[in-house]
Amino acid sequence: MQNARIFLVEDNKTMSHLICRCLALHGHQVVLKASNLKEALQVVETGQLEKNEVDLAIIDGNFPNRADDSVDIFAGPIVAQAIKDANLPIPIIAHTSVQRNQVSYGNTYVEKGDVNRLFIAISELLFD
Repeated sequence: MQNARIFLVEDNKTMSHLICRCLALHGHQVVLKASNLKEALQVVETGQLEKNEVDLAIIDGNFPNRADDSVDIFAGPIVAQAIKDANLPIPIIAHTSVQRNQVSYGNTYVEKGDVNRLFIAISELLFD
């Protein structure tokens, strides 16, 4: 199996840590992380995705606008659109607890916490 270089957008520190550890056990590497909208957009706008040769993005649906903001917004689509607007050929996994029929910002959807399905999605998007 090939290894993926991943951009992870996840505000929950426990979930972020779990995803990073599980991905690493399967040979994948989270090379960039963001925990709020401001950080995520900064990664895209400063060319960090290209510089770090990111293969795939895993983007949560609900997360805060800024680090000091306790109110979550449905920001996943905003980050996904920024990646598309930058003309980056990076597939996006919508990794959220929002119901599948309400999510349209990713190339595929994986319910938050379904780590096995996350690995399958990575394989399908990058290596099939």
